[in-house]
Amino acid sequence: MDIYKYFAQNFVLPALAAALAGVVLAILGGTLKWSLKKHLAITVPLVVVAFIVSWSVTQHRDPSLVLAGTIVNESGEPVGQATISLDGVSERYLSEDDGNFRLDLTGKVKASERARVRVAKSGYSTFDGTAEVPSEGFIVRLHHL
Repeated sequence: MDIYKYFAQNFVLPALAAALAGVVLAILGGTLKWSLKKHLAITVPLVVVAFIVSWSVTQHRDPSLVLAGTIVNESGEPVGQATISLDGVSERYLSEDDGNFRLDLTGKVKASERARVRVAKSGYSTFDGTAEVPSEGFIVRLHHL
């Protein structure tokens, strides 16, 4: 997400919602002839609540784009410490000792996009394939050389 969209989503929109609540309450307060003290006592907390509610709604994100699974050998035994890389993603990842891996690819790939995955481990042939993101339970089978 670019910085302008982030700023608009996380600060401008909640501020506009709070301002709108303040304007509505100012009009209502003027109509009811509230004292300044009463007007502030009601308006300020409601503006703060409007800001918080609006901010919390903008913070709701789609579920993380996760690629998770297990790396195994041809016998189905786990292969730990294998290097996992994806096209277009600069980071490299390592599988755990039990062969499991969980990659949070949020902001790195798009939902329902097929990602090219490469898995390498010394003594094994390199896996080169694709996986749809998000995906849990992705099994990578490496073969001994």
